[in-house]
Amino acid sequence: MNPIKPFVFIFFLIPLACLQAQGPVEAVLQEIEKNNTTLAALRSGVEAEKLGNRTGIFLADPQVDLFLLNKSDENLRRTNFGLVQPLDIPTLLGRRNQLAQAMNQQLDYRYLEQRQQVLLEAHLLVIDLIYHNALALELEKRLQHASEIARSYQAMLDAGEVNILEHNKARLNLFNARKALELNEIERRSLSNELQALNGGKAIAVDETEFPIAVLPPDFQEWVQGAFDANPVFRSLEQELVISRGEERLAKAAYWPEFSAGYMMEALPDERFSGFGMGISIPLWENRNTIRHARLKSIAIQQHNDDLSLRYLNHYRGLYDQAKALQESSQDNYRVISSFDNAALLIKALNAGQISLIEYMLELGFYYDAVDLSLETERQLQKVLARMERFAR
Repeated sequence: MNPIKPFVFIFFLIPLACLQAQGPVEAVLQEIEKNNTTLAALRSGVEAEKLGNRTGIFLADPQVDLFLLNKSDENLRRTNFGLVQPLDIPTLLGRRNQLAQAMNQQLDYRYLEQRQQVLLEAHLLVIDLIYHNALALELEKRLQHASEIARSYQAMLDAGEVNILEHNKARLNLFNARKALELNEIERRSLSNELQALNGGKAIAVDETEFPIAVLPPDFQEWVQGAFDANPVFRSLEQELVISRGEERLAKAAYWPEFSAGYMMEALPDERFSGFGMGISIPLWENRNTIRHARLKSIAIQQHNDDLSLRYLNHYRGLYDQAKALQESSQDNYRVISSFDNAALLIKALNAGQISLIEYMLELGFYYDAVDLSLETERQLQKVLARMERFAR
């Protein structure tokens, strides 16, 4: 049986194809999203900031004045009572509330941006674990072959059919195979610990030895347009522009007069006066340059968004081209390995004495290198697809 399972590439005939991890991989990522302590802390922080954004969206508190005045020499008492309610026009028109809603929406996008980074880190770790799981299967086979050869050469040494040099080569081959498996296991444990840390300290198993089916969109331009629309980084940047324009409208509203309405009562022993009144505050100097500042800020944000969009477009164009090249390389590797799997023939030739042990190890080493290269190519392809997937989610 060939040790490498070929990649299956499915090309959907739809305008936009999504790259998604499947089966156990997606289950692991869902578990990490639920248990990750960083994301839990971010969720709590977002809720607190949302509440903070909504603390300044209401009218100012009314002011109540009460004065009790006495004139002792004439035994007169006067009572003054006043109630004033400031009326902020931007608040009455909902400008502050709209701005708070936009800022809260941006907090959601920023959380999704952090979530995207955490899940990408976890996804790459899962890919590495699957790679080392698959490599472990291959190394176990190599160790089994090396053990059989070492036992065979020990028996031949005891029978005087080979010399000690040939016997030592077989033992060295066994030693190398055992150490390769041990080093791979050390790396697997290290990756598992990193994944457990992302899972809030809870153990999580990744036992898969085959990569999930990879999905590559057939058209880059259509995919990237949908990815830009869904990506939380750009949604956050777009929302930042919405907030800046909301601040610009609020700055314009700050030039409107501020009103206040109130009631006043004055009571004397024999007379009583009461009535309603209004006040107005005319803005002349306090908000100078605020509108221009807000407008220039909006322009700068738009320019930053355009620049970032261009850089992301070029970056993911490169990733898409890299994925296609890795796909072709992976398929070539599989065809070569399928055509040149001479392991069974080599062991027969060795047992028949047609080749020496060093020739056997050298020839088998070429095949092992091809298998390792194929596994590494598949791992790199999965990592590229993982980055593309997280960009579009």
